[in-house]
Amino acid sequence: MWFTKTEDGFRGWIVVGNDTGTLETNLSSGSFVATVRDPDDTESYTPTVVESGKPGLYRFDISSSFFEAHGPGGYGCVVEVSEPGVVADVISHVVMVSLNDIDTVYDNIEYVRQATCGRWKIEDNKMKFYKEDNVTLLMEFDLYDQSGNPTMQNVFDRTRL
Repeated sequence: MWFTKTEDGFRGWIVVGNDTGTLETNLSSGSFVATVRDPDDTESYTPTVVESGKPGLYRFDISSSFFEAHGPGGYGCVVEVSEPGVVADVISHVVMVSLNDIDTVYDNIEYVRQATCGRWKIEDNKMKFYKEDNVTLLMEFDLYDQSGNPTMQNVFDRTRL
C-alpha cells in the first residue's frame, strides 16, 4: 500500500491478487472496506475503493478535510478484502502526515511507489528494483543463503549495495 498527494487530500493505492499470485481485476467496490483512523484513534473515515484501470491496482481517496480536522501525526489505514482467495498487498498501514513537511512525505511515498510498481529482477546473485518505467535502476541488493554464500535460490539475507 502506498499514498500519493492529490489536490484534495491523499490517494491510497493497493495491489490485489489471488492466492496463486495472479492479479485480480474487475472486483466490485463492495469487495473492499478501507478504514482510515485519525492519530488519536477517535474517528474513522471510510472511502470507497475502486479499480484504477490497471490490472490488480485499486485506489481510494482520503479528503484533505479529514487530515485538517485532526492535524499531523500517524494515520492508520486498514483494508479488508471480502472476496474468497483474494489477498491485498498490505492489510494495514500507517501513514505519517506532516502539514509542515508534506514534500518530504510525498518524496518518500513516491520512492516506495516506484519500488512497488516497477520491475523486480534477480540475476547474478543480486535483486534489482527498477522504477515504474522498468528501465531505471532504483536499488540493488546482494543475495545470500543461510551460510552467507552468494545465491539466487533459498535466499536468507540481502544487503543493499
